[in-house]
Amino acid sequence: MTIDAPRTPPAEARISEASITRLIAQQFSELAHLPVTIVGEGWDNVMARVGDKLAARMPRHKVGETLLKREQRWLPTLAPRLPLPVPSPVHIGTPDGSYPFTWSVVEWIDGECADTSPPVPGQGSVFSEFLLALHHAAPDAAPKNGARDCPLA
Repeated sequence: MTIDAPRTPPAEARISEASITRLIAQQFSELAHLPVTIVGEGWDNVMARVGDKLAARMPRHKVGETLLKREQRWLPTLAPRLPLPVPSPVHIGTPDGSYPFTWSVVEWIDGECADTSPPVPGQGSVFSEFLLALHHAAPDAAPKNGARDCPLA
């Protein structure tokens, strides 16, 4: 028996280095001189490096935008109490006539994807400290994630 791997949902918006460069120049002119290079594409976002210190997170579809808006709202609240950096928004971009979604400019976090590189000694304790810092009762205003949660039972 084989199980087909889930396919990446189709993008609802065209995202290119040129379109990201244009949006940045229009909305954050102080960043217009920085080079833009797409570095990855996942289910929900395209990630582009913006200069050496920033990244753009560009939703590929409406569900991705919904999740990104939650990040924009909650990561700045969570970031100060976490022992590892998280991609809190530095700038929040808005839709325009050619790109339909809210998007973020975040600080670039150097590193490698955890799913493609083996852990190094000591990472387990760092990750457990991160989870301990994260796992507190959520504020009453915190949203439920109907797309990415399920009962543990």
